[in-house]
Amino acid sequence: MSNSYHYSHSDRFWQYSKFGLMTLGVIFVGMILPQCGSDRNTFNQAEAAYKQADCQTAINLFNNIVDSPSLDETEIARAKAQKAECEAFQTGVDAQNQSNFTTAMESYTKFIESYNNSPLLPVVRQKASNLLQESQPDEIVKASVCERFNLILQNQLLPEPKKNLPYYYQACGQVYTKNAQYNQAIAVYENFLQNYPKHSLVPKIKTALATATLAAAKTDSAGEISPPSPTGRTTTGSTVVFIRNDSPEPMQIVFSGSQPRFEELQACKDCRRYVDTAPKQCPNKGPIGRYVLKPGTYDVVVKSAGGRVRPFTGQWALKDATEYAHCFYIVTGLTLPVSKSTN
Repeated sequence: MSNSYHYSHSDRFWQYSKFGLMTLGVIFVGMILPQCGSDRNTFNQAEAAYKQADCQTAINLFNNIVDSPSLDETEIARAKAQKAECEAFQTGVDAQNQSNFTTAMESYTKFIESYNNSPLLPVVRQKASNLLQESQPDEIVKASVCERFNLILQNQLLPEPKKNLPYYYQACGQVYTKNAQYNQAIAVYENFLQNYPKHSLVPKIKTALATATLAAAKTDSAGEISPPSPTGRTTTGSTVVFIRNDSPEPMQIVFSGSQPRFEELQACKDCRRYVDTAPKQCPNKGPIGRYVLKPGTYDVVVKSAGGRVRPFTGQWALKDATEYAHCFYIVTGLTLPVSKSTN
C-alpha cells in the first residue's frame, strides 16, 4: 500500500510540474510578444519623424530601440544609420537656433558631403540657403567654411551669387590672412580680381592682396631688397621706379602702400644665372618696367613668377618728383637671388 501511494503522489507532482512549466512558458512568450510589438511601433514612429525632419523626436525614439533584442539586424542597422543622420542634422539646427552661424554652416555642408542620398537633404539645403541669405559673410565664414565654398556654389546654396559672392571672397580672404594662411588668401583675392575687375571692392581687395603677398614672402624667408638709387627728376606729385629683370625667370612685383600695384616683368632671354659670384654691376640685358606711383613709403615684394626663386622684400621711401632704378639677377650657390640698385 505504501509503495502504491508513493507512486501515485509522484506522478501527480510531475504532471503538476509540467503544467506549471507550460504555464510559465506561455506567460513568458506572452510578455515578449507585446514588447516586440511595442519596439516595432516605436521604430516606425522614429522613422516617420526622421523622414519629416523632426529629428529631435526621432533621436529620442531611436534611443529607446537601437539595442532592442526584439528587432532584427536590418532594422537595428537602419535605426542606427537614421539616428546618425538626425544627429548630424540636429547639430546644425541647434547651432543656428543659438545664432552660432559658423558651426551651423559647417554642419550643413558636412551633412551634404556625407549624406548625399538622405531624405533630409532638401531640408538641409534650404536651411543652409536661408542662413546665407539672412546673415552677413563675417558672421558665417571661417577657414573650414571657405574650404567648402565650391560645394556651396555647386549645390546652389548661395542666393544671388553674382551679387553676394564677392563679399564672401573678401571675408574668406580676411579669414585666411588672420590665420596666416597667406597663399590661400592670395588665391581668393586673385580670383576676385579676375572675376570682378570693376567691383566697388577692388581697391580694398588690392590692398589686402598686397598685404597678404608681403606676409607670404616674409614667411618664405625672403631676402632683403636694398633701396633703389635716385637717377633723376620727374613730374611733381609723382615718383617713377624703373626695374630691370636681368634674370632668366619672369618676375612679379608688388608695391604695397598708398597706391597698391601688381606688375610682372618678362624673363630675360639672354640672361643667365651667375654661379657663386654676383656681377659687379647690373648686366643691363633684360626687359625694363616703368612704374609711376604716388610718393610715399612702400613695402615691395619681388618674386619669381614660376616660384623657383625665393622672394625679396623691402621698404622703399619714394620721394616726390624723383626717379629711381633697380635691377634683379640670380646667383646660384647663394642662399637667395640678388637685387641691386642701378648706379
